[in-house]
Amino acid sequence: MRVMMKVSMVTALSLSTALAPSLAIAGDGTDAAQFHELLRSAVPSKLASDKAMKFVHLLPDQDVIDASNAASIEQALESIKKSSLPKLTEHTEKMQKDLQKQVGALEADKILESRPITMVIVPGIFGEFIPTRGFEDVLSQPSQDRTTFKGLVGAAHAANDPNAIDLSFDLYKQKEIVKPLSDLIHVGNISNKAGKPIARVVLLFTPEMSLESMGGLEDHAAMFNRRLSKYMAITGSQDLALIGYSRGTVLGLEMLAQAKTQNLPWLSNVNGMISLGGVSWGSTLADDTEDESSANKKAIESVRKLRKSLDPGSFIQTGKAWLAFADEMRKQLPAMQNHKLTPKDAQYKISLSTQIDITSMLGLVGSVAGKLGLQRPATDFGNNVLRFQTFLDSVLAGVGTLTSSARTEWWKTHTLPTSVRYYSITGAMANPEAGEIDNKAYTTAIGYNNNFDDKSLLQNRLDYEAISGITLNDSQVSVAQVMILPNAAAALNPANTGIQESFLGTVGTHHWGLALRIVNSMKDGQVNPFPREALLKALAAKVALDQGK
Repeated sequence: MRVMMKVSMVTALSLSTALAPSLAIAGDGTDAAQFHELLRSAVPSKLASDKAMKFVHLLPDQDVIDASNAASIEQALESIKKSSLPKLTEHTEKMQKDLQKQVGALEADKILESRPITMVIVPGIFGEFIPTRGFEDVLSQPSQDRTTFKGLVGAAHAANDPNAIDLSFDLYKQKEIVKPLSDLIHVGNISNKAGKPIARVVLLFTPEMSLESMGGLEDHAAMFNRRLSKYMAITGSQDLALIGYSRGTVLGLEMLAQAKTQNLPWLSNVNGMISLGGVSWGSTLADDTEDESSANKKAIESVRKLRKSLDPGSFIQTGKAWLAFADEMRKQLPAMQNHKLTPKDAQYKISLSTQIDITSMLGLVGSVAGKLGLQRPATDFGNNVLRFQTFLDSVLAGVGTLTSSARTEWWKTHTLPTSVRYYSITGAMANPEAGEIDNKAYTTAIGYNNNFDDKSLLQNRLDYEAISGITLNDSQVSVAQVMILPNAAAALNPANTGIQESFLGTVGTHHWGLALRIVNSMKDGQVNPFPREALLKALAAKVALDQGK
């Protein structure tokens, strides 16, 4: 979820020289300042004031800018440790006084009306097990482009066009099955304030139990590339920007590296690749699964032991394996949970808290086992055990791709197209007990509701800080690890020299709030209040704005 390098230096320097020294926007801070104003133009009017915007979007201070220009991920992490949510908030307040004078009047609607962009969303890990899609706020709305796309797929299918269908793995059937492309790619629109569509949203959808958001990178990136090629063949040429959410950034980068190697035709249409809370350089929480002394490492080993102990030919052996696993989890979970932060479930419909959170991964393991009938043996017991083992293999492989060591190795061995401009943006989760500014950020009802999702991730945010010493994290990944870090990428692989990246700042919500309206459903119908549709519109407008330079 991170890609970095200085972009548009001439613009940045010429702009900064025109400003008062105390308010100069250093380096790629100009891109974040532009994005701030684009987002201001897109949010509901009640959030457009300086007072509200400082909790919606935070401009980078010098420590964050230094991180984006670091020559290694280690340097970037050290720079990020020096900053904090209060520092970014205070810096944003100072910058806002003259921000519009500095970057000009920017209107997301006007930019996209003249330069429409198709935003291709690459989902995060375990996405097929979350009951709401990424950017559901947009995709659930009526869409003319969705209707048109389904019609084009239907016509292509009637003409026996192979682009109308694709293969998707089905865990229940233990094989790939044919699906209409419209079942695997979901389309929506971003509209202007008058309700007119001005940009397209394309979600690379992962059906439930397809395991398509987990496992290794190469095969799944190749699958998404194949589907994107079919989408382009059916719908025609259009300007694209990939937006990778969470592990979707890792997949998006792999997709671009493969597209460069294979010279895929649609690569020339890609104007941007956005790391949204991406694990570009790994996650400290994922790294904790490699620490022999950590509870997360013990949990992962317990899952591996369970996988090996299951026997599709024996009810007794499988039952023993589950009893042993349950006993180990009973002993390990207290060390993995902060009971002070664990909310009561009376007001919630508990779903599956997923992504990188290991304790939630254990819940996912238990849920899938229940669906397959392993906890209460079903008539298809043997095949269910085989299905469950396939699921566990995919989970373990997916978590393995999120470690810092795995990501560093990827950067050493892969080359990205320099024709694409890279962007990064992430959250910085507030800790309501850390001080006045954090408390205000958490209680303004802009990025949080203090609900089950928030409290679950607050524990992760505190764990992340305790392990890494970094307060600027979104509960799953630090601000530095989201960046692309062009200088660090080039140092590891000189073939990546020339990558350009714009760091767009930090937004006021946690990892899930960046793209998901809800993970654990509330009985009162609450959803995360962060303006995700406005975020998506501003991201599209920033790509379109840079395209016109």
